[in-house]
Amino acid sequence: MIVGVLVGGRSRRMQEHPKGLLPAPREADGSRTTIVERTIALAREIARASETSEIGEVVLVGRADAYAATGMRVVEDHQAAVGEGPLAGLAGLLDYARGANVIALACDMPYVTRAMLTTLASYAPDAAAVAPREEGKWSALFARYDSRRAAPAATALLASGVRSVQALLDACDTRELPLSPEERAALRDWDQPSDIEDEGTA
Repeated sequence: MIVGVLVGGRSRRMQEHPKGLLPAPREADGSRTTIVERTIALAREIARASETSEIGEVVLVGRADAYAATGMRVVEDHQAAVGEGPLAGLAGLLDYARGANVIALACDMPYVTRAMLTTLASYAPDAAAVAPREEGKWSALFARYDSRRAAPAATALLASGVRSVQALLDACDTRELPLSPEERAALRDWDQPSDIEDEGTA
């Protein structure tokens, strides 16, 4: 299992401050880290716990200069669409995986839990892709992909000029991941300063 944390967005609504470097909410023991560090730690647990023969690995995906201090391996956007949105990052990650299963995670979701990731990693193991769906839209950056099937689909979409991650999940005949209302709430991201202020963590 390979877990890719997508960090390549420009964070315009955060005044271009890298969202993954925002401080995550405090843990129950009072400790606190950045969102990306929290996500990496959870991802490493899931990658190592994979019950397949695949080598567990966690990488950052996209333009990651701001995250150099993490010391993480970086996977660049697909060469056909560098800097052109999350599908370019996903396509790069899927190519890098070389047939392994992949979990793609956004870097700005501070409430995702280990239990949620464990379910995502194991649900419908034969599916080409697995993701939650809300109001008709897939959560493409909390999703699992079989790179053998998803990589060619992503490359074909980019070649045709499509940049929609929704189109990739539709093309992969994706299975919907069931989530409780509390888990759906935990997928909310921090897109703008008011999101942080509302949580009392600014």
